[in-house]
Amino acid sequence: MGEALRNMYTVAPKIEQPKNNTKKEIYPEVDALIAENPKLQEAVKLILEECDKYTVGHVFRTANISLTLSEYLGLDEKNQKIFLQAALLHDIGKTEDEINELIKKEGKPSEEEFEIIKKHVRGSVEYAKEIGMPVEVLQIIGAHHEENNGQSYPRNEKNRTLHDETLPERRSEPDEEIKKIIHAFAIIDAFDALSSERSYKKEFSDQDCKEKLVDKFPSEEDARIIDLLFYEK
Repeated sequence: MGEALRNMYTVAPKIEQPKNNTKKEIYPEVDALIAENPKLQEAVKLILEECDKYTVGHVFRTANISLTLSEYLGLDEKNQKIFLQAALLHDIGKTEDEINELIKKEGKPSEEEFEIIKKHVRGSVEYAKEIGMPVEVLQIIGAHHEENNGQSYPRNEKNRTLHDETLPERRSEPDEEIKKIIHAFAIIDAFDALSSERSYKKEFSDQDCKEKLVDKFPSEEDARIIDLLFYEK
């Protein structure tokens, strides 16, 4: 575990170390990014203290995977940093009391409960905005549940002219590099959710997970990213 995270555990020793929730150690580059930004450190500490083990593990796994994919995407240092910041903050909206209680509740959420849980996207965007993250980070976070099969939220990506009024930063069109990151991170987020166990479901087999991802993200470029995720798994 990196030095930044190790220091956090001296403050919150009762929190189980994320390496017990992740398939790999936290990458040094991810830890270094946390260490250089006090506000990001506070955000990660909040996740460690408030979230369930699955969410903690999910956040760090997606950050690790984002670092790996940033090389495939050919990102420069600035956009790699943006990618990792978004990965670390994308689920911090789940620390909100009502959402957090529902996530920690045993059993599968009801439809009504899931509608409440969906609000974590807006909460994550608002948190990132409050701590001064660049608009590109907000755009990635705001789109991390957008798919190409019409099952997206908070807005349906099949109709790209629609903009959710709760996420006004989506009104500005991201540049091409950020669009690549937005799309890649949506795949990463879905991949980790499908391949991880929850209290109400077992993790999917690689074959089932891949089939579901292909259904959500059916383009040729999507397929290349999906194949890379399974190669790195």
